[in-house]
Amino acid sequence: MAKDHTAEKEFIQMVIEHHFGIEASMNYLLEYCAKSKDSIAWRKISELDFEKDIKHIQHWLNKTFTAQPPAAYIQAFWFGLSNPVLNDGETSCDLYVSGSIHFDANDPTGAWTHLDPTFYLPKGCYAQSSILDRVYYMIHQYGVVEPGEYLLCLGYACLAVKAACSQVEKHLLYGFSGPRPIAVGFENGDLIHIESFLTDQ
Repeated sequence: MAKDHTAEKEFIQMVIEHHFGIEASMNYLLEYCAKSKDSIAWRKISELDFEKDIKHIQHWLNKTFTAQPPAAYIQAFWFGLSNPVLNDGETSCDLYVSGSIHFDANDPTGAWTHLDPTFYLPKGCYAQSSILDRVYYMIHQYGVVEPGEYLLCLGYACLAVKAACSQVEKHLLYGFSGPRPIAVGFENGDLIHIESFLTDQ
């Protein structure tokens, strides 16, 4: 049976909502991980340069949306966490952006994210996040995939997308009906809606 991540999901949403800043937010997520499982991994991960990668993701998304604006009929944005295989054969973690002409706010499975992934799939759709790559490597290296992957990969992705969207020209985030919903999550797994956390930024 798959683990129920309801508590972890609610904690991530709380951290996103309170605008702590990237360093403080990641420390909260790491403290939650440490309470779940003792490991040196959490301290090692806390030493990574989150601010530098956030700036990289902000630049990536702004450049991508500006060069390849989503059509007005795109109803929602999907930022998916995938596991690409690198040139050295190692599996990594990265974030990509796509747009959907379908959206269902009441579907907890996020099935709408996979109905038409090519309607908006820009060139350079992958963020190439060094943090997601390093976190994924380290949680496997230290044997803390649970709870690390859910809290840190999903949590950081949400924080990064929130920070990046706050720097994008607002009209690029709007469609026919106003601000587009924005979801971040695992492929075929949990997702978190972050558009409500972008207000008053």
